[in-house]
Amino acid sequence: MRFEGKVFRDGRFWLAEIPLLEAMTQGRTRKEALQMIGDWLETMVNRVGFHADVHTRSASAFEVSGSDAGAMIQPVVEKAPAAPHDFFSPVTIRRPIMSCVP
Repeated sequence: MRFEGKVFRDGRFWLAEIPLLEAMTQGRTRKEALQMIGDWLETMVNRVGFHADVHTRSASAFEVSGSDAGAMIQPVVEKAPAAPHDFFSPVTIRRPIMSCVP
């Protein structure tokens, strides 16, 4: 599994972005920005032994893959919009109110 990203210069810094994950980081060089986006993914996955690899596609595009595709889905799931509250909420059971009035 690979996520697509783009890298571009913004003033003195290079920015690397993965739009699907709403991820962006920067570096003083293009190479450093690409290293930082790999580090970002490793930090977000947060699993022992997980390693991200950045693959350059062109001067402005890259792909990032990882050593565990299942673990890479975690940041995607966390970014997914929540379902409407009532859709998955359990059924409310209404019980009669007990009265102590004689």
